[in-house]
Amino acid sequence: MTTRRGQTPPETVNTDEVLYKFDEEFFNGLATLLYKYKTLGFKAVDSPSLEDINEALFNYAPVYYALSKRVAEARLEFTNKEIDFDCWKSSICVDIKARYKDEAKTKWPSITEIEQILIHENKTEYRRLKVGLEESKGALETLKEYIKSWQAYANVLGYLSKNVVHEARLASDEFSL
Repeated sequence: MTTRRGQTPPETVNTDEVLYKFDEEFFNGLATLLYKYKTLGFKAVDSPSLEDINEALFNYAPVYYALSKRVAEARLEFTNKEIDFDCWKSSICVDIKARYKDEAKTKWPSITEIEQILIHENKTEYRRLKVGLEESKGALETLKEYIKSWQAYANVLGYLSKNVVHEARLASDEFSL
C-alpha cells in the first residue's frame, strides 16, 4: 500500500517474530521498528496526512499488546532467575554455616563473611547466576521504557489526528466561503 505522497507506511507487525528474544539484536530491531512507526515512515519535514495517522493508530494496538506481553514474560523470567539465585545462595550459605557448627558461636562467621566465602569458593557459578539475573533485570527495565515511549506515542498520534481534522475543517470552511 502506498500513501498519497507515494511513500510506503510501516508494515503490520508480526509480533511473534519481532518481540520474542532478549538479546542485542532483539532490542536493536525493536528500537528500529518503534522509530519507524513513530516517524510514520516519513521525513521530518513532511506533515502526515489523516490517512497516515489512521494507519499508525491502526498499528498501535498490536505493538502495544505485544510489548505488554513481553514485559510480563520478562518480569516472570526475572522473578524466576531471582528465585534461582536466592535458592542457590541460601543453599551454599547453609553449607558454609554447617562447617562451623562445632565451633563456639563466637567463632561463627557473620552473614557478610559467609557471603564472601560463598563468592570466593563459587566464583564461576556466582558470576553466571548474577550476570543472568542482571541481564534479565536490564531487559525488563528496557522493555518498560519502550512501553512508556510507546504510550507517549499514542498521545502524539491523538494530537496529530486532532490537528489534521481541525485543519481539514478550517480548509473546508474557507472553501465554502
